[in-house]
Amino acid sequence: MESNLNPKESFAIIEAVINERKRRYEENGIFLMFWGALVAITGVAQFLMLRFDFYPEKSGYLWLCTMSLGTVFTIICKFRQGRKNRKQHKAEDWSDFVWLAAGILAFVSMLVLNDVRMFTLVIFLPLGIACLFSALRLKNGLWIATSIFTILLAYSTIRFELEYQPLAMAVIAVLAFLVPGIQLYMNNKERNGDV
Repeated sequence: MESNLNPKESFAIIEAVINERKRRYEENGIFLMFWGALVAITGVAQFLMLRFDFYPEKSGYLWLCTMSLGTVFTIICKFRQGRKNRKQHKAEDWSDFVWLAAGILAFVSMLVLNDVRMFTLVIFLPLGIACLFSALRLKNGLWIATSIFTILLAYSTIRFELEYQPLAMAVIAVLAFLVPGIQLYMNNKERNGDV
């Protein structure tokens, strides 16, 4: 059986695939906003604890608590989403794998890290690359720009004073996740006529 697609039909199929991928990410703008806000709040809180000498030796526990709770929340939400959309998920979409690999790489790097000055770099470099990968696939100019700036800022943090590392992490989280998440979420609302 031979299928002859004319150029219009081919472009329509390609456009449908691109729109489906954009829809998925725009819905996930909520997760980007969630993680951006969570990391930013945690970074600012740790910075304030260090700056005002409020149990500075225990300030690292903020990250342990908030990141653990955030991960559990994300896994539960993704599991529920996956059960609803199991038939719609495409095996050829590598985006979830890239994000998972970046998260695992950041976590493992953090565990084996000996130099505290490298902390922000080893966490946000893989996540910045995952952001850039997703932004390029979506052709989202704002997210491409914030991803590149995130990677550059992550590299520059090795020169920051230790006390300012959490604040740098908060800024990076806002640039890498919160701002693009808001844009994707608003695009989704606009497309669905909810604005």
